[in-house]
Amino acid sequence: MEGFYGPTNYHISFVFTKVVRDEQRPDVYHIWGKNRYKKTITPFTGICTLKQLASLPDTTDLSHPEKGQPLRGYSVIGDYTLTEDPTTKGAGVYSGKVMLDFFLTSCGKAELALSEPLMDAGRENPSKGSGLLFQGVWRDNKTGKSKAASWSSDFGVIIPETLEKMGLGSRGDTVYPELAKYGWNEWYANDEWWAKSPKPALSL
Repeated sequence: MEGFYGPTNYHISFVFTKVVRDEQRPDVYHIWGKNRYKKTITPFTGICTLKQLASLPDTTDLSHPEKGQPLRGYSVIGDYTLTEDPTTKGAGVYSGKVMLDFFLTSCGKAELALSEPLMDAGRENPSKGSGLLFQGVWRDNKTGKSKAASWSSDFGVIIPETLEKMGLGSRGDTVYPELAKYGWNEWYANDEWWAKSPKPALSL
């Protein structure tokens, strides 16, 4: 997931490596993952607590691509807290609201309710058509100062106007020079930064 951090809306990336539902509280999910900001990769752990569940409006009923039948969509809104590894330089805590829009297939499988590219349908949903959206703040462990942070499974729906004017979100794989200073050259590199580096093979 990609998003924006701080007053300059610098590029930040998140990956959840493990999510486990609490055995005692089905509304709580335990999360493990990593984020990357300015080439610094920081592990974190946290929880997400679901607060509200509601049906999406009738106008947002979706068609499953396999069967082409209308299926009811749902929205979940919850709170999240992600605590970065305190041994990492500059560590802090992310917290805020999470919005999840999904629908159930005829087999009972949950899938993200995504908007079609270039279409307005679904943009009024809590996740703005991205399916999964996190919005909140990051608070520094030492100073207590906070910075805005938001990320999504489709960052295109939350691009700040200033970056959109520079071309972020445009088609193609070109990173304009003025966007590179905001860290978006890392995203276009498409590297699996969260993966563990393989151990070198033993050579005799």
